[in-house]
Amino acid sequence: MTAFCLIDDKYILDCSEEKPKSCAGMRRLLPVAACFAIVLAVTLTALTIRFGRSGTNPEQNNGGATVKSDFVIENGELKRYLGHNPDVVIPDEVTKIDSAAFSDLEDPSSITTLSIGKNVSSIDSDAFFDLTGLTDVSVDGDNEYYSVDQGALFRLDGSQVFNISRDHFDENAFFTLLNSLDFDGEYGNKTITVIFGKVTITVYCANAPDEWDRANCCRIRKIEYMGNVVETDDQFYGNCVTQLLYSEADGIFVYTHTEGGKYIFTPDSVTKVEEPRWEDYNGNVYTFSYDDENGRITYVRRPQKYTFGQAYIPYLDHCVSRDEFYLETGHLLSDHSGVIYEPEAAYTVSEKLKEFDPLRMSLDEMFEISKEYYKSKGFSTLDELIEYNAEHYEPAH
Repeated sequence: MTAFCLIDDKYILDCSEEKPKSCAGMRRLLPVAACFAIVLAVTLTALTIRFGRSGTNPEQNNGGATVKSDFVIENGELKRYLGHNPDVVIPDEVTKIDSAAFSDLEDPSSITTLSIGKNVSSIDSDAFFDLTGLTDVSVDGDNEYYSVDQGALFRLDGSQVFNISRDHFDENAFFTLLNSLDFDGEYGNKTITVIFGKVTITVYCANAPDEWDRANCCRIRKIEYMGNVVETDDQFYGNCVTQLLYSEADGIFVYTHTEGGKYIFTPDSVTKVEEPRWEDYNGNVYTFSYDDENGRITYVRRPQKYTFGQAYIPYLDHCVSRDEFYLETGHLLSDHSGVIYEPEAAYTVSEKLKEFDPLRMSLDEMFEISKEYYKSKGFSTLDELIEYNAEHYEPAH
């Protein structure tokens, strides 16, 4: 019945009056033909929409932005990638990549390779924020702004470096990356932004004609992780110990420096790990490391009196028992309130001191090499010293 509504009323009337036999057949065919026309129109419309998105009809207007294939481009800026291909090729129309270009994907980690077009002149530091599965980046040979070398994407003016090899994110990878730059040339006397996934480190590098001079050329100015920022002026090279640890699985980044202190970054906070005062012999001292097996950041917590390395006398001066708490091991977690220390095991002095001491010495061996000193203080044996300490000092916990 609906099909008849599409046919001219006059034509139907004419049929009924002038051609009764042919009209009887026509009346039977007209509904079928009209329905076929409707189905065909709907099908063509659907195909037009579908291929308009996938490339057959490559460009359409979308609220002021151009949608080319799977790319939403606005005034040359790539605003969104909407595709599902793990190998993404940035079109030549793109001159800038926005910070949220890949943030709307259902699974951003599915992208494994990225090809930068020849006209890309600007990439936001957070552009590859969510691309945790990215293993390879290439740049069109005609691009005058970016290049790829040693697993990193470089801006040719020396202002920006994206590290792609996330599996090796630590201070050694950072050192290797900076050491590959020409500080006596285009990278000298410049502020460089180094991006390791979700971690951004801003470094100032002065001119350095040779590798030995680089001991004083680089200073870390800022560390940023998911909006949490710490500003520093820490020397990177030389005798300063810098530690960079990143657990992508737990969303935790740890930065430690002999001058600037220790910081733990989570998605919601940044916490400075306070060092105990010198006189606080039972104050907690934390050291951190990365566990390659499970991808977590682990910690060791010890009382300050048991962290003096080769200065054995402080070990003994405050030890109140052979079974006193010596250290705790565990790993870091995070929630909306900040960092969580998740303990796994705790040990006494007798159990672990020899294992963790730099020269693998027990309490008795330490007392033995300092025997003359303690005799002058009135202690002939280690047990006499421990008994005295137990009466005058608090035990560690």
